[in-house]
Amino acid sequence: NFSDMFCAISGETPIGEAVVSRSTGLLFDKKTLLSKFSSDSGSDFYTCPITQATLSVHDDLITVKANKSVKPRPVTSHSIPSLLSLFQNEWDECVLETFTLRQHLEATRQELAQSLYQHEAACRTIARLMVERDQALSLVQQLTASGFAKVGAEGGAGTISSAVVVEDNEMDTAPSAEGAASVDAPLAANVLDEINDTCKALSANRKTRRQAAEKNSVDKATMATLGKGDTKTVSPHKSDKATTVTCVAAKSLPGNGSGFILSGSTDKNAILTSIETGKVIAKLTGHSKKVSAVSFLDPFHLHSEAKEDLLADCATLLTASADKSVKIWSLDVSSGKYSASVSFEDHSSDVTGITVHPTCKYLVSCTSDGCWKFLDMSAGVSLRALYTAGDGITACSFHPDGLILGTGGVSGSVRVWDVREAGVEPAKTCVGHTEAVNSLSFSENGYLLASGSQDQTVRIWDLRKMTCVQTLEVGSSAVNAVAFDVSGTYLAVGGGGEGGGDVQVKVVKDWSQSAIISKAHSKPVSGLAWGNSTASSLVSCSLDRTIKVHYCTGV
Repeated sequence: NFSDMFCAISGETPIGEAVVSRSTGLLFDKKTLLSKFSSDSGSDFYTCPITQATLSVHDDLITVKANKSVKPRPVTSHSIPSLLSLFQNEWDECVLETFTLRQHLEATRQELAQSLYQHEAACRTIARLMVERDQALSLVQQLTASGFAKVGAEGGAGTISSAVVVEDNEMDTAPSAEGAASVDAPLAANVLDEINDTCKALSANRKTRRQAAEKNSVDKATMATLGKGDTKTVSPHKSDKATTVTCVAAKSLPGNGSGFILSGSTDKNAILTSIETGKVIAKLTGHSKKVSAVSFLDPFHLHSEAKEDLLADCATLLTASADKSVKIWSLDVSSGKYSASVSFEDHSSDVTGITVHPTCKYLVSCTSDGCWKFLDMSAGVSLRALYTAGDGITACSFHPDGLILGTGGVSGSVRVWDVREAGVEPAKTCVGHTEAVNSLSFSENGYLLASGSQDQTVRIWDLRKMTCVQTLEVGSSAVNAVAFDVSGTYLAVGGGGEGGGDVQVKVVKDWSQSAIISKAHSKPVSGLAWGNSTASSLVSCSLDRTIKVHYCTGV
């Protein structure tokens, strides 16, 4: 058995054919010998690795014939400890191989998850672009039909500029009044004077006004108890499953615990409810589709004096609807009933939001087709209409001084407008959100703007630098409502959390969490409003058809 014999070249047992040299008596592996020491004399000769002599393959090499049985295990493997050691080594190799396979599996899973995430993000982007495309096509059709399209100078014939100003295409059906504006006309001189005078007065008194509000506002320790005290729940709207509360506003008299809640719903009605008793005071019926926005004229009497009678103090109410209309409701003091005294029905699409100017004489409405209008409440006419092509407007809000208007779009952009300017472009466009902006709120300090978005974040914009100074991650659900309190100390956030039913309060400046009411509602929060000027109560409404008033303890 040549298993105990070794090749003179490799020092190992020959694997192939073993041969012995006649002249040297050494054992070689024939294949190794001929491959490494072939002679230049031809294939029948080789060079001996020992003597360096040229020898004949046929004459010098003798083939060794042996029994090619399997080599037995070494003697050291015959004992039980040795066998256990061998088995342990084999087990370790199996475990190591399994671990390596699991590592590869985990890496593959991560790559798959990343690919699926990118695919989902791409699908969302494509869906948003398709919506924007449809809106743009719809707007082009409206402009073409109305004949008021502004043709871009650089685009040539048949192209439309990225932002065009359009006169109301249904103005002939609206009440005519002297001073109604034409396409992109600046506001009348008397309107501009009112806006400028109001701005100057409010700017001059801002510091005093804010100091008084901060003095009356609850401290941080008290705010931390929000929702831990009493919570009142009212459900004034229909209780069927198809009905949801879409928006809410609140009003209370200074130093008076009583107040009113004005809410809108998919049942096409707006309802005025007493906070103290929970009873329905008035039901505003007149819209043909869901009510998308509601507002009191001056909830916290920042620009007007309070009346002794709370109901008389709510003599004017405002509602907007998906039926393309905005209505102003006036109270008949003698009968105690409300009626629609003014109705703006010349919008070209669903009205998504309204905001009252600090003069309490004008308001702005915004629509899903990208239009915002400056409306004269007393005359009942639109003084200005402006379209932002390709981006529907989902929210709007006036700056506390009344010079600046903020709008939020379907694309996630936040635009800031100077209402006095007749230009078609905003003063600034703030880009940061990746999905639609659902809510906007200006702080009383005059330089902060909060935006809540479908992308589950709240962004804080500094108007002095026109940049995002803070991004608040508030959970895994869309943010549907944001609201600064009167003092500008706290920011209320509706949505976020898990399921969108949370109500949170952030402290301005350090943006720490002051209070959180987890699962305040069983469905997403759709609206928020501070219950009073001291920030001791907060009103929230939800798609679960309920309206809740959350109180701080010890107030």
